[in-house]
Amino acid sequence: MKNTYRNIEFFSDFFLRQESKETIIIGRTSINKYIEIPYDTIGIINDIYHQKIILDEYDNYEVEDIDEFIRNLIELNFIEYADGKKFESETINIDGISFPLITQDILKKIFTKKFFIALLIYLITIYSFIIAKHSDLFNLNYKQIFFSRSLLLITFTITILDFILVFLHEFSHFMAIRLLSGELGHVGIGRRLFYFVFQTKIDNIWILGKTKRIIVYLSGIICDLFILSLLCLCSIILKNGLLFSITRIAEFLLIVGILFEFKFYLKTDLYYLISDLSNSRNLMNESRMVLKNFFTKRKSKNIIASIYSILMIIGIFIEIAIVVLIGFPSFLFVLTQTIEDFMNSNWDYFFANLLVISLGTLEFILISYLFCKEKSSNLKLFFSKILTIRKLAHIGEPHPKS
Repeated sequence: MKNTYRNIEFFSDFFLRQESKETIIIGRTSINKYIEIPYDTIGIINDIYHQKIILDEYDNYEVEDIDEFIRNLIELNFIEYADGKKFESETINIDGISFPLITQDILKKIFTKKFFIALLIYLITIYSFIIAKHSDLFNLNYKQIFFSRSLLLITFTITILDFILVFLHEFSHFMAIRLLSGELGHVGIGRRLFYFVFQTKIDNIWILGKTKRIIVYLSGIICDLFILSLLCLCSIILKNGLLFSITRIAEFLLIVGILFEFKFYLKTDLYYLISDLSNSRNLMNESRMVLKNFFTKRKSKNIIASIYSILMIIGIFIEIAIVVLIGFPSFLFVLTQTIEDFMNSNWDYFFANLLVISLGTLEFILISYLFCKEKSSNLKLFFSKILTIRKLAHIGEPHPKS
């Protein structure tokens, strides 16, 4: 028996890299699509890559296996020609800013090995000093946000600071991927659960080795720690005043942002780091299954997913702690202050605060609606699949006798 396919060509942007002794990563850079496959498929891949005639048998693979493997490559849009038939390339839309003027060559001149050694020494030194002499700077007191009676001014300040800090965090990811690969990542806006966030679309990260990928994952947190250290030094020097209050708010936002990375039930930077280090490409779903099976008393044999499921629970408790210790008290403080302004006829503050509360409530309703709509569409898709399976099963059943 012979193969269905004989003469095959990959698209010109096809990529191949050995990930480990057992696996290789293949994909296409222009559509940012990659898969990890067993290393013993390397013979088939090499013959296609060098445009050789596909054999009828390879190590561990017979004709049926080879045909199915090639069909999968065609479905993934990795193959451009197969026995004279041409396949059109997929395209992807890039929504965001790609900063084309920031090139790999420019970044290599700035971020040298000496730079990173100096940065490491600086962070160790400065945090040793802060923890020893000024550890109170890390206290999360929600009242430090309220430097003015005007909630409108406070909200405006927080929004601007948060915009800058989150952008810098994501921009550091962008610079890391551009520095290490030269590929064009881009920064856009997305949503995680109930949060609107900046997101760096890290195009083609799988062309990097594991060590470089880890640097990309950690670059955001390293940037946060560097900025936080500068803000702490400013707080120590300033001690009081308006600039001091703004600096303290920025510190508060950064610490909360770092805590965000420990919400392991979301796909944060730390999730991708752990997933990559443990070679668990589907760690989130596997960990969720562990939690579901826990209530059915089914034991999981996946140790990594079991450990990560515990981290997910810890992440939920971190979220609850932030809401209880910061969210609720802040809301009550604002509500009390607004009522006091109404009772004392401080109409300027009252209407400004009422406007902010109304806009905040509207934003929460909007995000909740989008979240519920997304989940509802997923449920509809799930139940439609179940109905389809039942219909197919019913077709195969004999008609009941009259």
